[in-house]
Amino acid sequence: MLKKKFLVRGVFLPFILSSSIANAGFDSVRLAYGYSITKNIEMSEIRLAARWQLMDFSDDQRGWQHRLLLDTVYTQWDSKLGSSDVKSAEGADHITGFFLTPIWRMENNSTAIKPYFELGIGPGRISETKFRRKNRTTPLDKISNFQFEVLLGGGFRFGQSNQYEIGIHWSHYSNGYTKRPNYTLDHIQLSFGYRF
Repeated sequence: MLKKKFLVRGVFLPFILSSSIANAGFDSVRLAYGYSITKNIEMSEIRLAARWQLMDFSDDQRGWQHRLLLDTVYTQWDSKLGSSDVKSAEGADHITGFFLTPIWRMENNSTAIKPYFELGIGPGRISETKFRRKNRTTPLDKISNFQFEVLLGGGFRFGQSNQYEIGIHWSHYSNGYTKRPNYTLDHIQLSFGYRF
């Protein structure tokens, strides 16, 4: 069993991921800062992503272009609970994660300031499964290090070459019911991007 897990996680998965990225063109870098909207969780989120262009589709009659992208993501969650807060004795105050998130994006190229909408879902791994909760004796237990990231949001591209982006996103993290219970984390993010 251990050998099988090692082959899947240590050999085949990195090979598949690197092959996908090798065939993609580098698109942009993105930095997002957010805050948890999950009950009894007070944490900030920093999400740093290198975005890769997988496929562009031609514009429709209204100027909307559909794109398929891939985010390689580092995310960091930090507790905002202070020493005077009532909180669970167990649980981490700092969690990091890595995700590989395909993104479907729709952007309008017919205006000076170009609106966009995007949706993504992808797998990843977090460093700790338990996170400290406010006003609770037990921590939020994510049960598994394996998690899915869901990203939904929109914003605008602007600048002389439309190289800048600003947007608002909702991010959601869960194990996708691969294990039970499936406790989730949700954040609202303000994101900034630079497109090459």
